[in-house]
Amino acid sequence: MYSDSYEEAGLIRNKWIAIACMVVGLLAAGIAIGVLAEKRVHDHGRPTIAIVNACQAVTNGGTLKLDSSGFSPGGYYLTIVWRGDSVYLDDWGQADVFGKTSSWHWPCDADSKPGQYKVQLLDEQAGRMSNKVGFTVQPPPTATSNK
Repeated sequence: MYSDSYEEAGLIRNKWIAIACMVVGLLAAGIAIGVLAEKRVHDHGRPTIAIVNACQAVTNGGTLKLDSSGFSPGGYYLTIVWRGDSVYLDDWGQADVFGKTSSWHWPCDADSKPGQYKVQLLDEQAGRMSNKVGFTVQPPPTATSNK
């Protein structure tokens, strides 16, 4: 009887140790799955952009748009524009739920300086830069004289 109660107490203790180990293991597995899922959701590789139309430095010269992908869904991005040796930090925008910057635009109007530009976007949440793409703001048409 003396030895039976020690064996029974040992089995009960081992049972609780086994349950505690299973709980810890399940918690660790849950955390690992959550971390991997979070990484997969936000690990899109390098975001990409492409210019989809043209721009002219005239009143109502159009609006330059981008086709994009790979940005953090719902995350913020910063527009960086180069013209010659000058760098402009433009405005912050927000990617849509598909990781696209569909609201990005560059107004082309009479105040736009004609010339070569490059644009790149910084995905703030992922800390990644898109590729850099160039575009040209065309000068206004010259007036022709009737001689």
